[in-house]
Amino acid sequence: MVLGIIATLLGAAIIAGVRTIERKALAVKKDEQRLAEPALAFWRVGGAFVIALIAWIIFDRASPEMRAGFWAVFVTGFINIFILIFMLKALSDKNTDMSLSVPILDTTPAVVVFLSWWILGQKPAPIGYVGIVLLVIGTYILNLSAFIDKAYQGRWTLKSLFGPFTEAFRKKGIRLAFCAAALGCVAINFDGMAARSMSPFLALALALVPSLVVNLIRAKNSGVLSQLRDPQRMDFLMKIYPAVVGAMLCLYWWSLTNLIVPYQATLRRMETLFIFFLAYFLLRERKNPGMRFAATVIIVIGAILVTLSAV
Repeated sequence: MVLGIIATLLGAAIIAGVRTIERKALAVKKDEQRLAEPALAFWRVGGAFVIALIAWIIFDRASPEMRAGFWAVFVTGFINIFILIFMLKALSDKNTDMSLSVPILDTTPAVVVFLSWWILGQKPAPIGYVGIVLLVIGTYILNLSAFIDKAYQGRWTLKSLFGPFTEAFRKKGIRLAFCAAALGCVAINFDGMAARSMSPFLALALALVPSLVVNLIRAKNSGVLSQLRDPQRMDFLMKIYPAVVGAMLCLYWWSLTNLIVPYQATLRRMETLFIFFLAYFLLRERKNPGMRFAATVIIVIGAILVTLSAV
């Protein structure tokens, strides 16, 4: 289980670094990147698919047999098609501000706990429940600060604390993002089932196939697939992004063979903490340092409790 915890935290750190660099590099060219999104989506999913196959060949090819529950690969692959659709529609909504949806997404581990008990029969230890609650509260507060700065001019009130929930009913893009998050809470349980039914890397590759096909069709129909044939159009980050995302997904899926789903889903939210530190030191984003430090302490305590209950 210790290795599973390390793999999950490493995956969270990797994706946090990529997202922080992306935010800095692509902020100026947001509209241009939106036009190229179908090609970039196919590039990302296709690259992750290749990395997963390579990881299977190198580390796990000797045991390709399928065990009970292998059908979960097809279920999670199918669900992820709809997750992709909802997220793309949410991103295409010009009235959508991601500072509204991010705090809500931080609450998803609480939903995963119930679904994992219902679908997989997995239950955290009592101390694990406390750690999950603390992590949910800490990550919510950490991301909520950005929303309050923008919508409430930095005023922390009872109304502002629940602002993302109330705003969700007014904006189509946020509602679509919530639908994607809800489906993600279901999909991760089938991810865990699939990862334990065969090689986790082979299971990941198979689960990516539906999204790969959908993105290929979208990129071809939008006429931007040709952009991938010209490396000069992509900067260094875009060139390595598929490999980095593929490595992150491999770590996540492998960790599902060592951790129960509620613990893995919760520790993945440590990504929020890593993003905060990278933004603080690299991007010099230092608003509300006291509140963010308090949230960081809560997150760390929660992570320690989850870790202690898992080992």
